[in-house]
Amino acid sequence: MEIWTRPDGRFYCSELGRDLFGLAVIVYYGGYRRSRVRIVAVDSPANGEKLMAMMAARRAKHGYQRVDESPPA
Repeated sequence: MEIWTRPDGRFYCSELGRDLFGLAVIVYYGGYRRSRVRIVAVDSPANGEKLMAMMAARRAKHGYQRVDESPPA
C-alpha cells in the first residue's frame, strides 16, 4: 500500500486488491473530517500497477508526499 499525505492533513493511499467482481485498485482518500473509498476495476495486476503509478504522479503534482512505510528499527 502506498500512502501519500499533504501538510494540511489530507491523505491518499491505494492498493491492489479484489472486490466482488474481481481484481481492483482500492483508493482511500480524504482528510480529518471525512474519508472516502473508490474502487476501480482492472483486468490485470500490470494494469493495476500502471493505474496506481498514474494516480501517484498526479498526487505528487498536487503537493502530496509519499510516507515511508518501512517498520521502525
